[in-house]
Amino acid sequence: MTDNLKKVYDKSLEFIKNDSILIDVIVLFIVRVLYSFVTFKLLNHTSYFPNVSYGVNLKSYLSLTSKDIIPLIIYTAVMFFMLTRKYKIYFIKIFVSIMFCLYYLPVNASYSLNQVTYGYMFLTTIYAVLIIYLLSIEWESIRVFSYLKNKFSANNEKNICCENTTVNTKKYLSVFFGVLCITYIVFKIFYNGFTFNISISHDVVYAIRAQYAAFLDNISGTWFAYVISLLTNLISFITPIYLLYSLVNNSVIGVIISIVTILSQYSIEAGKGLLFMVPIIVFIFILNKLHLLDFGSRLIYLGMLILIVVSFCVVLVKDSSFIYTYIIRREMYLPARLNGLYYDFFSSHRKIHWSQNTFILQNILNNVYAEGPLDIINRIYFRGNVVSPNTGMFAEAYMHFGIIGVLVYPILLNLLVRGCSLTYAKIGKSISMFVAVKLTISLTNVPMVRTDFVLSAILATFLIYLVCYVLQKKRGNFNKK
Repeated sequence: MTDNLKKVYDKSLEFIKNDSILIDVIVLFIVRVLYSFVTFKLLNHTSYFPNVSYGVNLKSYLSLTSKDIIPLIIYTAVMFFMLTRKYKIYFIKIFVSIMFCLYYLPVNASYSLNQVTYGYMFLTTIYAVLIIYLLSIEWESIRVFSYLKNKFSANNEKNICCENTTVNTKKYLSVFFGVLCITYIVFKIFYNGFTFNISISHDVVYAIRAQYAAFLDNISGTWFAYVISLLTNLISFITPIYLLYSLVNNSVIGVIISIVTILSQYSIEAGKGLLFMVPIIVFIFILNKLHLLDFGSRLIYLGMLILIVVSFCVVLVKDSSFIYTYIIRREMYLPARLNGLYYDFFSSHRKIHWSQNTFILQNILNNVYAEGPLDIINRIYFRGNVVSPNTGMFAEAYMHFGIIGVLVYPILLNLLVRGCSLTYAKIGKSISMFVAVKLTISLTNVPMVRTDFVLSAILATFLIYLVCYVLQKKRGNFNKK
């Protein structure tokens, strides 16, 4: 029995480590077909809320009309384009892989599932191809980044902060993460004491959120409110990084502090997304122990295949799926569907031009609309039932600047991803893989220029950059003296 298991394990490793593009093509094509089938099976002619359809209203699955065939051809072409590009930077390679699965695949499937226009099909494809292309360009081809690459390429081995980390930089990062988390735990105790709530019941979740919203309303406009907002945004991005960082570096204290912080944040905000990060962290930690991080892209594709196949089998048996409802529907179908709704509205109405839903500029520029984009989409398409129909990527680019946004936003995203790659590349592959996954999940749900994203992902990355590079460099210069 043991020998048989070892043979299966060895065969699995051989399959994972096989660098054949054909394997990825087959896996991603199966995922695309099964995703469409499961979505059709579960959401066809069903409602999100009373009188609010999911937008899947087809007579049959794959009826072989042009709206079914053309999307598959486009998907295959973009898939080959993505798989044949060369990504020398690990962070970027993982980001593109997960972005293709979580964002482009469901958007492409929505062409037939939601019967969208060919104009939308064309623009979203151009948007995705631009992102893939720009992120595959070598550093040397971009003069803006050539200096930065040369500056930080020296002494790679001695500056790594996670696997094989230097003592000083590890200390700086541990103190930085720990101080932020402990500060948040103190706030949690001030807010609602020492009790922790981990219930995922809808009634409990919405009650907790309503209570916290009332608390924020009471302190609105005070310096305390601004501090709490900044701390909360930073913690939402940094805490899961701290947990993985502590696991990789065998820091028991760090693991305890980060777990308590996660429980504290859930007890205050009841955000299920934070709990969803924990199994991803554990999975990446296991991959790190098995020395499989180098094959991250293949594992992402296989992970998507396993999720969709399990969901597919369950649907065939009982016409429902927990995995689909809480993972695939939430992280793939709904953001893609919202992309189509945002396009539907803003293709025939004025664009926002960063006057709303934009960090700082929303307080400077005159509002184009009397209500925010979330309120508009909620009122028109969801009859007021969805308080925050958040989405990002193409929808964000198009609602701000239309076709110009579709062409410009991939450049902004390119800057963001390359900035993250500079920061996290030297903290180790496990952290790079996790942040790439977390960043993609965030960007598919939240606009890149919105205040909470800027104060969480972008600010947190900048602060980690300062700790990893500036403090380390200063200490090195001091020692030379």
